[in-house]
Amino acid sequence: MKYAVFIPTVIIFLLLVGLLYYFYFSPKPSYETKTVTINKQVITLEVADTTAKRARGLMYRTELPYSSGMLFVFEKEGLYPFWMANTYIPLDIIWLNSDKEIVYINHNTPPCTATGNIKAVCTSYNPKKYAKYVIELNGGWAKKNRLNIKDKISF
Repeated sequence: MKYAVFIPTVIIFLLLVGLLYYFYFSPKPSYETKTVTINKQVITLEVADTTAKRARGLMYRTELPYSSGMLFVFEKEGLYPFWMANTYIPLDIIWLNSDKEIVYINHNTPPCTATGNIKAVCTSYNPKKYAKYVIELNGGWAKKNRLNIKDKISF
């Protein structure tokens, strides 16, 4: 009878250790980079064009060079919410439609390094307009460089 509680506890413990290994010790995805010009500013974006790369995004980064960011590429336009789980720096999140026109900007999105039930604690940000691309840059970059809704970005 005492093993009835012990065995499920061991299984749960091993699953948690496996998840920790996956997120912290497994190989990190390597990202192709793309150089783009936004309002006369040249920036280098890491391209997240697979499910695994999009899921990881800029998680666990403690710094991001000023002229760098990430470009998320989706197969088709849709409503793509973003959250800041395990993200340690504030970011500007910029949604673009298939014409590469800005449809929404979430400025200075705060990090969410909560523990426990992250889905319950970390806010999701969703623009209510369809997008095919999302760019993440350092928080404050969009205002400093005067990005606006309907601006086009070429890449």
